[in-house]
Amino acid sequence: MVTNERGVTLVEVLASVVIVVLLAMVFMNLFLTSARSNEVSEEVVDHTFVAQRQMEDLYEAGQQYRFDEIETALTTDPYDLLLEQSLPDEKIFSKTEGGSRVEVTLSPYISDDETFTDLTEVLTKAVVEVSSPSEQGDPFTKIEGLIEWRKSADGE
Repeated sequence: MVTNERGVTLVEVLASVVIVVLLAMVFMNLFLTSARSNEVSEEVVDHTFVAQRQMEDLYEAGQQYRFDEIETALTTDPYDLLLEQSLPDEKIFSKTEGGSRVEVTLSPYISDDETFTDLTEVLTKAVVEVSSPSEQGDPFTKIEGLIEWRKSADGE
């Protein structure tokens, strides 16, 4: 006769294995979701960096060129943009840089305030959108700003 039975039954072992497997599945799902989130975040940061650099290039071009020279300036080195569309009120440039599609739209600055109407001659609204070349739809990053162009040939 056995008076002191110690040990684990098969049902207890199976129950503990099921619990461990369920916990492992939950943690694996969390790790996979975190990895995907990190990948998307890294892509957004990369695209934002490209957009910021492009906006800085536009600012630099504004310091060096007049607006009537901008088509020629932006389509040559170091900017290397391709003119996609040139309308009287809008110019659209694009390029592919570092696995990103960059689109630059320049349009006249229109002030809501009568005080700033004289700035419409000097300022241009610039919109830089960066997206993946393979994916269509909304851009990853969109930056808008105002670019002030040089007024005359001698910088005055």
